[in-house]
Amino acid sequence: MSCGNNMKQLGLALHNYHDTYKIFPPAHIPWNRPTGQNAMPRNGESVWQNYGPSWMVLVLPFMEQSPLHDKANFNVAMSTDINAPVRSAWIPSYVCPSDPFAKPENALTRYTNINSPAGYWGRCSYGISGSYRFETSFRWEWRVENAFEKGLAGQYQAARFADITDGTSNTIAVGEFRVGPRVDDPRGTWALGRGSMQSGCAWGDCWGINYQAGNPDDMRDCVGNGSDWRRIKMHCWSGGDGQHGIKSVHPGGAQVTLGDASVRFVSETMDRNTYRAVKTIQGAEQVSFPD
Repeated sequence: MSCGNNMKQLGLALHNYHDTYKIFPPAHIPWNRPTGQNAMPRNGESVWQNYGPSWMVLVLPFMEQSPLHDKANFNVAMSTDINAPVRSAWIPSYVCPSDPFAKPENALTRYTNINSPAGYWGRCSYGISGSYRFETSFRWEWRVENAFEKGLAGQYQAARFADITDGTSNTIAVGEFRVGPRVDDPRGTWALGRGSMQSGCAWGDCWGINYQAGNPDDMRDCVGNGSDWRRIKMHCWSGGDGQHGIKSVHPGGAQVTLGDASVRFVSETMDRNTYRAVKTIQGAEQVSFPD
Protein backbone atom coordinates (compact mmCIF):
# COMPACT_ATOMS: atom_id res chain seq x y z
CA MET A 1 0.00 0.00 0.00
CA SER A 2 2.83 2.39 0.86
CA CYS A 3 4.51 1.65 -2.46
CA GLY A 4 1.27 2.27 -4.35
CA ASN A 5 0.75 5.56 -2.55
CA ASN A 6 4.22 6.68 -3.60
CA MET A 7 3.43 5.83 -7.20
CA LYS A 8 0.16 7.75 -7.01
CA GLN A 9 2.07 10.80 -5.80
CA LEU A 10 4.47 10.46 -8.72
CA GLY A 11 1.58 10.24 -11.17
CA LEU A 12 0.03 13.40 -9.78
CA ALA A 13 3.43 15.11 -9.79
CA LEU A 14 3.80 14.33 -13.50
CA HIS A 15 0.34 15.78 -14.15
CA ASN A 16 1.13 18.92 -12.17
CA TYR A 17 4.43 19.28 -14.01
CA HIS A 18 2.53 19.01 -17.29
CA ASP A 19 -0.02 21.56 -16.11
CA THR A 20 2.82 23.97 -15.39
CA TYR A 21 5.05 23.40 -18.42
CA LYS A 22 2.56 21.92 -20.92
CA ILE A 23 4.80 18.88 -21.37
CA PHE A 24 6.05 15.98 -19.27
CA PRO A 25 9.61 16.14 -17.91
CA PRO A 26 12.38 14.56 -19.98
CA ALA A 27 13.70 11.34 -18.51
CA HIS A 28 17.16 12.83 -18.46
CA ILE A 29 19.02 15.92 -19.58
CA PRO A 30 22.67 14.97 -20.21
CA TRP A 31 25.26 17.48 -19.13
CA ASN A 32 28.37 16.40 -21.03
CA ARG A 33 26.96 14.05 -23.60
CA PRO A 34 29.40 11.48 -24.95
CA THR A 35 30.43 11.43 -28.58
CA GLY A 36 29.49 7.85 -29.36
CA GLN A 37 29.10 4.32 -28.17
CA ASN A 38 32.81 4.06 -27.33
CA ALA A 39 32.85 7.27 -25.29
CA MET A 40 31.52 5.81 -22.05
CA PRO A 41 34.14 6.47 -19.36
CA ARG A 42 34.16 4.42 -16.21
CA ASN A 43 34.14 5.59 -12.63
CA GLY A 44 36.31 8.64 -12.07
CA GLU A 45 36.45 9.82 -15.65
CA SER A 46 35.10 13.09 -16.85
CA VAL A 47 32.22 12.57 -19.26
CA TRP A 48 29.98 9.60 -18.59
CA GLN A 49 29.04 10.49 -15.03
CA ASN A 50 28.48 14.19 -15.65
CA TYR A 51 24.72 14.03 -15.81
CA GLY A 52 22.29 16.87 -15.79
CA PRO A 53 19.00 16.47 -13.92
CA SER A 54 16.79 13.40 -14.16
CA TRP A 55 13.01 13.61 -14.27
CA MET A 56 12.93 12.90 -10.54
CA VAL A 57 14.99 16.02 -9.91
CA LEU A 58 12.65 18.07 -12.09
CA VAL A 59 9.45 16.96 -10.32
CA LEU A 60 10.76 17.60 -6.79
CA PRO A 61 8.61 20.76 -6.37
CA PHE A 62 5.52 18.69 -7.13
CA MET A 63 6.52 16.05 -4.56
CA GLU A 64 6.60 18.57 -1.68
CA GLN A 65 10.38 18.79 -2.06
CA SER A 66 10.77 22.41 -3.22
CA PRO A 67 13.58 23.22 -0.73
CA LEU A 68 15.66 20.34 -2.08
CA HIS A 69 14.94 21.37 -5.68
CA ASP A 70 16.01 24.92 -4.87
CA LYS A 71 19.41 23.64 -3.71
CA ALA A 72 20.17 22.15 -7.12
CA ASN A 73 22.56 24.03 -9.37
CA PHE A 74 21.41 23.31 -12.91
CA ASN A 75 24.41 25.09 -14.41
CA VAL A 76 26.72 22.23 -13.45
CA ALA A 77 26.48 18.44 -13.51
CA MET A 78 24.62 16.53 -10.81
CA SER A 79 27.85 14.64 -10.12
CA THR A 80 29.70 17.76 -8.98
CA ASP A 81 30.35 18.51 -5.32
CA ILE A 82 28.00 21.47 -5.34
CA ASN A 83 25.06 19.16 -6.03
CA ALA A 84 26.09 16.57 -3.45
CA PRO A 85 23.39 17.64 -0.94
CA VAL A 86 20.76 17.10 -3.64
CA ARG A 87 21.81 13.79 -5.19
CA SER A 88 22.53 12.19 -1.81
CA ALA A 89 19.13 12.99 -0.31
CA TRP A 90 17.01 10.12 0.92
CA ILE A 91 13.40 10.66 -0.19
CA PRO A 92 10.99 8.11 1.33
CA SER A 93 8.37 8.67 -1.36
CA TYR A 94 10.91 7.65 -4.01
CA VAL A 95 11.52 4.15 -2.63
CA CYS A 96 9.46 1.03 -2.09
CA PRO A 97 9.89 -0.21 1.50
CA SER A 98 9.50 -3.80 0.32
CA ASP A 99 12.83 -3.76 -1.56
CA PRO A 100 15.61 -4.85 0.82
CA PHE A 101 18.20 -2.91 -1.20
CA ALA A 102 16.27 0.38 -1.10
CA LYS A 103 17.95 1.74 2.01
CA PRO A 104 20.20 4.72 2.78
CA GLU A 105 23.28 2.64 3.53
CA ASN A 106 23.11 1.21 -0.01
CA ALA A 107 23.60 4.61 -1.67
CA LEU A 108 25.42 4.53 -5.01
CA THR A 109 29.12 5.32 -4.63
CA ARG A 110 29.98 5.71 -8.33
CA TYR A 111 30.08 8.77 -10.59
CA THR A 112 31.21 11.46 -8.18
CA ASN A 113 34.32 13.56 -8.47
CA ILE A 114 37.23 11.13 -8.23
CA ASN A 115 39.21 13.60 -6.11
CA SER A 116 36.34 14.50 -3.81
CA PRO A 117 33.67 11.80 -3.69
CA ALA A 118 31.37 13.80 -1.43
CA GLY A 119 27.70 13.03 -1.50
CA TYR A 120 26.82 9.65 -2.90
CA TRP A 121 23.59 9.07 -4.84
CA GLY A 122 20.26 8.34 -3.14
CA ARG A 123 18.12 5.45 -4.31
CA CYS A 124 14.72 5.11 -5.97
CA SER A 125 12.34 2.28 -6.81
CA TYR A 126 10.41 3.86 -9.69
CA GLY A 127 11.27 4.81 -13.24
CA ILE A 128 9.61 6.83 -15.95
CA SER A 129 8.86 4.86 -19.10
CA GLY A 130 11.34 5.93 -21.73
CA SER A 131 14.48 4.88 -23.47
CA TYR A 132 18.15 5.66 -23.37
CA ARG A 133 20.28 5.02 -26.42
CA PHE A 134 23.74 5.98 -27.54
CA GLU A 135 25.00 5.97 -31.07
CA THR A 136 27.57 8.15 -32.80
CA SER A 137 24.95 10.08 -34.76
CA PHE A 138 22.51 10.31 -31.82
CA ARG A 139 19.71 9.51 -34.23
CA TRP A 140 18.14 7.30 -31.59
CA GLU A 141 16.83 10.09 -29.42
CA TRP A 142 13.26 10.12 -28.18
CA ARG A 143 11.82 12.35 -30.85
CA VAL A 144 12.75 10.03 -33.71
CA GLU A 145 11.94 6.69 -32.14
CA ASN A 146 9.41 4.49 -33.83
CA ALA A 147 5.87 4.96 -32.59
CA PHE A 148 5.63 1.33 -31.46
CA GLU A 149 8.81 1.72 -29.36
CA LYS A 150 8.38 5.15 -27.81
CA GLY A 151 7.73 5.54 -24.10
CA LEU A 152 6.62 8.66 -22.24
CA ALA A 153 10.02 10.35 -22.10
CA GLY A 154 13.63 10.19 -23.23
CA GLN A 155 16.78 12.28 -23.42
CA TYR A 156 16.04 16.01 -23.63
CA GLN A 157 12.41 15.52 -24.64
CA ALA A 158 9.12 14.02 -23.52
CA ALA A 159 5.51 13.66 -24.56
CA ARG A 160 2.55 15.93 -24.14
CA PHE A 161 -0.85 14.52 -23.33
CA ALA A 162 -1.79 14.92 -26.98
CA ASP A 163 1.09 12.64 -27.96
CA ILE A 164 -0.30 9.69 -25.98
CA THR A 165 -2.54 8.50 -28.78
CA ASP A 166 -2.89 5.03 -27.25
CA GLY A 167 -4.76 6.66 -24.37
CA THR A 168 -3.50 7.60 -20.92
CA SER A 169 -5.42 4.78 -19.25
CA ASN A 170 -3.70 2.25 -21.53
CA THR A 171 -0.15 3.56 -21.16
CA ILE A 172 2.40 2.99 -18.39
CA ALA A 173 4.00 6.25 -17.25
CA VAL A 174 5.99 4.95 -14.26
CA GLY A 175 6.89 1.41 -13.26
CA GLU A 176 8.51 -0.22 -10.28
CA PHE A 177 12.01 -1.61 -10.50
CA ARG A 178 14.58 -3.10 -8.17
CA VAL A 179 17.40 -1.10 -6.61
CA GLY A 180 20.92 -2.30 -7.37
CA PRO A 181 22.00 -4.72 -4.62
CA ARG A 182 25.49 -3.22 -4.21
CA VAL A 183 26.81 0.27 -3.64
CA ASP A 184 28.51 0.22 -7.05
CA ASP A 185 25.38 -0.83 -8.98
CA PRO A 186 23.62 2.22 -10.52
CA ARG A 187 20.18 0.67 -10.87
CA GLY A 188 17.59 2.64 -8.93
CA THR A 189 19.32 6.01 -8.43
CA TRP A 190 16.89 8.91 -8.47
CA ALA A 191 19.10 11.85 -9.53
CA LEU A 192 20.93 9.76 -12.15
CA GLY A 193 19.13 9.76 -15.49
CA ARG A 194 19.79 6.17 -16.47
CA GLY A 195 19.21 5.10 -12.87
CA SER A 196 15.60 6.32 -12.83
CA MET A 197 14.20 5.21 -16.17
CA GLN A 198 12.25 2.23 -17.41
CA SER A 199 13.08 0.78 -20.78
CA GLY A 200 10.99 1.61 -23.76
CA CYS A 201 10.41 -1.16 -26.25
CA ALA A 202 13.39 -0.76 -28.54
CA TRP A 203 16.08 -3.37 -29.11
CA GLY A 204 14.06 -6.22 -27.61
CA ASP A 205 13.72 -4.66 -24.15
CA CYS A 206 10.03 -5.45 -23.71
CA TRP A 207 9.95 -8.96 -22.28
CA GLY A 208 7.52 -8.75 -19.39
CA ILE A 209 6.96 -8.07 -15.70
CA ASN A 210 9.58 -9.68 -13.42
CA TYR A 211 11.20 -11.25 -16.46
CA GLN A 212 14.12 -13.48 -15.48
CA ALA A 213 14.93 -15.65 -18.49
CA GLY A 214 17.57 -13.20 -19.70
CA ASN A 215 18.92 -9.81 -18.73
CA PRO A 216 15.93 -7.45 -18.49
CA ASP A 217 18.15 -4.65 -17.16
CA ASP A 218 20.74 -3.42 -19.62
CA MET A 219 22.69 -0.80 -17.75
CA ARG A 220 26.37 -0.04 -17.92
CA ASP A 221 28.17 -0.95 -14.69
CA CYS A 222 25.33 -3.05 -13.26
CA VAL A 223 26.62 -6.14 -11.46
CA GLY A 224 23.78 -8.65 -11.46
CA ASN A 225 25.10 -11.79 -13.11
CA GLY A 226 26.01 -15.26 -11.92
CA SER A 227 24.28 -17.70 -9.58
CA ASP A 228 23.95 -15.28 -6.67
CA TRP A 229 22.13 -12.80 -8.86
CA ARG A 230 19.78 -15.43 -10.20
CA ARG A 231 18.90 -16.27 -6.61
CA ILE A 232 17.80 -12.71 -5.88
CA LYS A 233 16.30 -12.29 -9.38
CA MET A 234 18.51 -9.37 -10.37
CA HIS A 235 19.79 -10.26 -13.83
CA CYS A 236 21.42 -7.53 -15.86
CA TRP A 237 23.70 -6.81 -18.79
CA SER A 238 26.41 -4.30 -17.92
CA GLY A 239 27.19 -3.42 -21.52
CA GLY A 240 23.77 -1.97 -22.16
CA ASP A 241 22.22 1.40 -22.77
CA GLY A 242 20.78 2.21 -19.39
CA GLN A 243 17.36 0.66 -19.01
CA HIS A 244 15.43 -1.17 -16.30
CA GLY A 245 12.79 -3.82 -16.72
CA ILE A 246 9.68 -3.56 -14.56
CA LYS A 247 10.02 -5.79 -11.51
CA SER A 248 9.43 -5.83 -7.78
CA VAL A 249 9.55 -8.05 -4.74
CA HIS A 250 5.74 -8.10 -4.53
CA PRO A 251 4.44 -11.63 -5.11
CA GLY A 252 3.21 -12.25 -8.63
CA GLY A 253 3.87 -8.91 -10.30
CA ALA A 254 4.62 -5.23 -9.89
CA GLN A 255 2.83 -1.92 -9.63
CA VAL A 256 2.67 0.71 -12.35
CA THR A 257 1.36 4.26 -12.63
CA LEU A 258 -0.63 4.86 -15.79
CA GLY A 259 -0.75 8.05 -17.81
CA ASP A 260 -4.00 9.05 -16.10
CA ALA A 261 -2.18 8.86 -12.70
CA SER A 262 -4.02 5.73 -11.59
CA VAL A 263 -1.99 2.89 -10.05
CA ARG A 264 -2.41 -0.76 -11.02
CA PHE A 265 -0.86 -4.02 -9.91
CA VAL A 266 0.24 -5.87 -13.06
CA SER A 267 0.55 -9.63 -13.09
CA GLU A 268 3.83 -11.12 -14.25
CA THR A 269 1.77 -13.43 -16.46
CA MET A 270 0.87 -10.56 -18.80
CA ASP A 271 1.79 -11.67 -22.31
CA ARG A 272 4.59 -9.92 -24.13
CA ASN A 273 2.43 -8.31 -26.82
CA THR A 274 0.19 -6.68 -24.23
CA TYR A 275 3.19 -5.60 -22.19
CA ARG A 276 4.75 -4.02 -25.26
CA ALA A 277 1.52 -2.24 -26.10
CA VAL A 278 1.01 -0.64 -22.70
CA LYS A 279 4.66 0.41 -22.43
CA THR A 280 4.43 2.67 -25.48
CA ILE A 281 2.41 5.80 -26.20
CA GLN A 282 1.74 5.73 -29.95
CA GLY A 283 1.75 2.15 -31.19
CA ALA A 284 -1.97 2.11 -32.01
CA GLU A 285 -2.22 -1.44 -30.63
CA GLN A 286 -5.77 -2.63 -30.12
CA VAL A 287 -5.50 -3.46 -26.45
CA SER A 288 -6.88 -2.07 -23.23
CA PHE A 289 -5.04 -2.20 -19.96
CA PRO A 290 -6.03 -5.47 -18.32
CA ASP A 291 -8.10 -5.42 -15.13
